[in-house]
Parts: sequence; C-alpha cells; structure tokens
Amino acid sequence: MIHTVTLNPSLDKTAKCDSFEKGNLNRIEITSYDVGGKGINASKTIRALNGVSTAYAILGGAVGATIKDVLETRYIPLFTSTVEQNTRINLKVIDKKGSLTEFNELGPHVDKKNITEIVNALKANVKPLDVVILAGSVPNGINSNVYQKMIIEVKKLGALVILDTSGEALIEGIKSCPTIIKPNRRELAECFGEESLTIPQCIEKAKELIKTGIVLVVVSLGKEGALFVTRDNVYQALPIHVETKSSVGAGDAMVGAIAYGYDQRYTLEEIMKLSMAAATGAVTTVGTKPAEAKYVKQVMKAVVLKKK
Repeated sequence: MIHTVTLNPSLDKTAKCDSFEKGNLNRIEITSYDVGGKGINASKTIRALNGVSTAYAILGGAVGATIKDVLETRYIPLFTSTVEQNTRINLKVIDKKGSLTEFNELGPHVDKKNITEIVNALKANVKPLDVVILAGSVPNGINSNVYQKMIIEVKKLGALVILDTSGEALIEGIKSCPTIIKPNRRELAECFGEESLTIPQCIEKAKELIKTGIVLVVVSLGKEGALFVTRDNVYQALPIHVETKSSVGAGDAMVGAIAYGYDQRYTLEEIMKLSMAAATGAVTTVGTKPAEAKYVKQVMKAVVLKKK
C-alpha cells in the first residue's frame, strides 16, 4: 500500500499566454485548474497507473473542500486534518516558448495538532513494507524539521519512506535517513552549500548520502534526464524528447511512479524506466495532470539507461 502526505496542498491554476512581460499587460489564452501539492500529485500519478494510494493532507476553507471533492471523484482515498483558513491557490504561467513562471502562496497557518493528527493516522494505517511519500513545502507555522521527525515515526512502522522536498526541510529530513530522496540538481547543491553541481559532482554528492544509509538517491536533471544512485550502481536515464506543454508536476509524477514500482516489487531497472516515462508523460499534459498508463508503458520502451 502507498501513502502520500501533503502538508501544504494547493489548488493549482495554470495559465498559458503568448508572452509574459513583467510590468505589462499579459493576456491569458488557456486556463486550467487542478488539485495539487507534491504528495497529491504523486497520488494522481499512482491512480493513473492503476495503483492505489491514500492521501493525507491538511485542508481548509472552500478551497480545501474543493480539493476533497475532486479527490473523491478520482477515487483517491483521503484523510484530512482541517484548518480554518483557506488552502492556498498557486498560479503557474507558461509562455509560448514553454518558459514557466510560478506564483505560490504561503498557505494557511498550521498548528502542531494538525501534524499530530496526520502522524496518528499514519500510525493507524501504515503496515510493514508499505511506501510512504512525504512531499512538498512545510506549511506556515511549522518547523522545518517536521519531516525529520515524521521519518523517524514512519520507519518505526517498517515502511519505506520517500522524501521529496527542498531547502531546510530536505537538509533536516536527510538526517533521519529516508529510504529514497528525489532532489533536483539545485536542491542537491543546496544540501551541500553549493551554488551548482556538474553531473559528476551530483554523483559524488549522491554517493555521500548513500553512505549515510539512504538506499536510493534520484537526482532530476531536467533536459539531461535523471540520475539514479544506489550503493552498487549509478545510472543516468537519458531524456526523451517530446512536445512539452507544462513541466509542472513532472518530478511529482516521477516520485509517484517510483512508489508504485516499489509497491509492485519492480526491479530497479523497471522502476527507473517507469519513473522516467511517467515524468515524460507529465510534461505532455496541461497543468499537473498525469499521463495515462497506456502512454507511460509505451514511453518506457524508449527510456535509455546509461551506466556511469
């Protein structure tokens, strides 16, 4: 079974325009809405792959009610801890060149009791060898070490933990040794106080993290694909060139596919190909919609893995 945790979910509005110019009038051509937040996006991908996951989220107000309704219509089981303020709305603007500009709200104030409710729900439902995804930004009012503490509790249940966050939350979370982490190149660099990293440097830093007990480090490289680093192997999954409609949610789709692959007891090679195919499929859709399972399976055949 797979469980996804989104402490700071959102309603995502994606707007496409001919051009985006700061300080000028920008006319929107196409608008789409979808429920979001990294963990919820991962659950959407798992559902698209015909898998099952329970989503755990902190929701509030009319926006939170909308997210709940949408997930119910998509047959994604949901546990909620509620707050009074509205769940945030994020704006993603994409111009004709595919350039993405994001405007993310801070989100409602969250109390420690909301985190306790999420943790208690996980304790009541997570079984040994389940997969738990902890993903996204830390909500307003909560300390950046929240994932570090949650990882400890989830590992006590015998579950595999995937951590997908950034900044201080990632730096703190790594200290509790999650099973898998999926930073992008910039996020990995930040963990080591660097401004940027080459691919060989990414491999070096990932190996350092593996030595701490992390089983798999996945580093998304954008147009250069992704690195998959374990104790015994290093692979670069080469990018697949497709028409990009939106890069939003591609990393979340990768995380969802990794969780699905582990849950289905796939081999590492199968997990790498599936996750790359899911991420590729995600960029061909508008907003944060996942690709259909049929498309992902077709793209899997085109994924090239290069051993480093």
